[in-house]
Amino acid sequence: MLSEHHSIQRDQLEMITLDQLVPANQLVRKISIKERRIGV
Repeated sequence: MLSEHHSIQRDQLEMITLDQLVPANQLVRKISIKERRIGV
């Protein structure tokens, strides 16, 4: 029937890392790199 509505359910999962969220030139990223170098 044309009057029936069928809902299409789409389930998706997207994995995102912090590296994808923080641009390479951000201050937070630069601080993190320096902390890794000195072993903090």
